[in-house]
Amino acid sequence: RFVAGLVMCFVCVSLAGRVAATVVYGDTEFAPGDWTEQVFYTSGNGGTGSAIQLLGGGNPGACRRVTHNIGGRPAQVALAHEFTGATYDPQSQGAINEIGFSFDARTFSDPGYLGQSASLTIRQSGVVYCGPFFNNGTGVWVNTTHSGLVASNFTPFDGTLVHPDFSSSGGMIQFGFVSSNTNPVNGFVGATSTAVEYDNWSVTIDQVPTGIADGSTPRVLPHAAMPNPFEHDTQILFTLEEVA
Repeated sequence: RFVAGLVMCFVCVSLAGRVAATVVYGDTEFAPGDWTEQVFYTSGNGGTGSAIQLLGGGNPGACRRVTHNIGGRPAQVALAHEFTGATYDPQSQGAINEIGFSFDARTFSDPGYLGQSASLTIRQSGVVYCGPFFNNGTGVWVNTTHSGLVASNFTPFDGTLVHPDFSSSGGMIQFGFVSSNTNPVNGFVGATSTAVEYDNWSVTIDQVPTGIADGSTPRVLPHAAMPNPFEHDTQILFTLEEVA
């Protein structure tokens, strides 16, 4: 919408028989049978972790409370939380173009760690990959949203420079989130616990349009606007050319 001229322009894209779809996984209730949690990374004096469903106090309704018990400094602990209903198979469902995620979080108890760090996580071929991390250090519900993530945005928790395979030949992908705490060697807090609550978790998968080779870019062929000239609205049509 162009406010100055009050003109609305509608853009239609023809994929010439190809279909691009979006797959969304999400959970707002966090039933214990739908989620698993596992300590998958520790360093130094390490730590433990657990998670429970709270039927009230979420944003709104039920939520998931995650507790980390961190060892004396130096220490690090990370939990992988996986949603059993969020499994994607690129070989049968198609290559992944990009991924977005969203969740709400608030800190329930914290002695000075600024809550917990959390991120979207995926497990593929036994490796847990993490996306960008966000701190959850406030006592009120805060939403975290990130979009446009590609395979290179995901690396193992230890920082190894390898990435998942989002192509149509990639292995099965299990989605969830990771929560972590670090007690640095020069930290001011000893062995203790943090508790953060999570709600409204979701992940959005934009698929590569079928019929377009992974990594290829089809040529965009514009057509004339109809009608032209126009007074109130017009349509601008595009066709994505077949990729050789």
